[in-house]
Amino acid sequence: MAMITEAPMAIPTGSPSGSDDHEHQNGKRDIRTYPVTFVKGNVFTMTNLDHPSAPQLFNSPAVARNVFTYKSNKMEDASVKNTKSIPTAQEMVDYVTEHIVELQSIALFIKDVTSKDKSLITFFKKRWHSALLPNRVTSRPHKPHYYTQGMTTRDSLNDLVFEALGSNDNLKDFVMCEDSINGFKMRMWKGDAPMALNAYNGAVTAASNGQLPSSAYMSALRGVRAHPSYTIYPFLKPPNPSSLILLADLLFAQVIAVYRYMSDAQVQSRMNEAITNVEIELQNVQHLTGENLRTNLAKAWRTYMRDRVAEIGTEGKTWLQARINYTKSKVATTLTRYQTMLRDLKGKETTGSQAQINRYASQQNKEKTRLDREIAQAQSAVTKQDGQIVTVRGEIAKLTASIRSATGAQEKRLKADRQIKRNQMNREKTTLVRLKKALGKVTRQRDELYSNSVQQIVNNLQKDQNLLNIYETAIARLSMPNKGN
Repeated sequence: MAMITEAPMAIPTGSPSGSDDHEHQNGKRDIRTYPVTFVKGNVFTMTNLDHPSAPQLFNSPAVARNVFTYKSNKMEDASVKNTKSIPTAQEMVDYVTEHIVELQSIALFIKDVTSKDKSLITFFKKRWHSALLPNRVTSRPHKPHYYTQGMTTRDSLNDLVFEALGSNDNLKDFVMCEDSINGFKMRMWKGDAPMALNAYNGAVTAASNGQLPSSAYMSALRGVRAHPSYTIYPFLKPPNPSSLILLADLLFAQVIAVYRYMSDAQVQSRMNEAITNVEIELQNVQHLTGENLRTNLAKAWRTYMRDRVAEIGTEGKTWLQARINYTKSKVATTLTRYQTMLRDLKGKETTGSQAQINRYASQQNKEKTRLDREIAQAQSAVTKQDGQIVTVRGEIAKLTASIRSATGAQEKRLKADRQIKRNQMNREKTTLVRLKKALGKVTRQRDELYSNSVQQIVNNLQKDQNLLNIYETAIARLSMPNKGN
């Protein structure tokens, strides 16, 4: 199977702004449209079925309480746990309802199978959305485990297949998942890099220049909290003379967390169920449509999912190793620069007459006084902006709590209001990143005044080299679940 580098991009139905990954990460769980381009200008689309948003997920007793998040608040910890408890209203902001088999999988499968059997293009365009005879639907020989007589009657292949992945009627295979794990999984699933190359390299450069604490940069960059410890966004702490590893820790830990999440027994069982449910519905194609296809779609789906899950694991590891290699090189270059700076500073602070040493110390202290004033001003701006983010987050939490019991027009209005606030949150975080860069720049200038603070930078960079080696070893052991044949 060819490696997928581009995947169908989901478009919110009726949305004037199209789609982006951030909406998926932040729990905007509306009905979405997935396009498949057979050839240029020949586009086929499909839509998923409605399903509960995170605040509403556990309203039904049919949904087991499986809630996945990071095991600890340590930034470098990639362990994942199932809390089995409903998040508080404040925490719920950071969770999404999770289709373990991503909705985009159907479009990806159709793209793959039609590339191998061109005759299927006509079949999908003609039959996928066409109304099925009700008696054929009710009498179909193969029915998924969730099927009951009282379920909403589905009248197209599109709706039967998407129901197999999860819907308001098929709830049993849903889990709730921390949004950053979910967001990285989504990107990896469709064959995208967990983080764009220029964004990652830019973040490493910003960390090496001291413009931002890596944790704050990563959190703002992705538009979501970096980790559960950032529930109230404590970006107020000034950047210490830091190294690059916190950036790598955050990113590597979050990508590794996807592997560990996918290996959880509850996730694996639900993934297998979803794959099987789609397979079962595809076994009914001839009965439902009367078409005797050359390709057995049920078998093709099973093969596709086996190969795709394996590819996701391989592609993720390849990406991680490449980022490890880049970061190692950057650490080595930055370490050399600061070792040279350290030797120079030690010479100026200790070499020459006492008068020369005192004169240089006076210059250092004068410059430190000036920089302290600039840091205080920059810190004040950051503090104010951080407070604004906490305020907006609280407003989102209130709307999220209200959605849990809302229905109909009220639910639609509350979700729209929440999306407006999320968009505001993104703008506020962009402002925070700009302010943190200004703070980080002037703080790093102060750090570079004295040999003792530069020595700390050197020490951290040397620790980074060891930590990167540890990550490299861990990455080699990663694997995705084997989906069999």
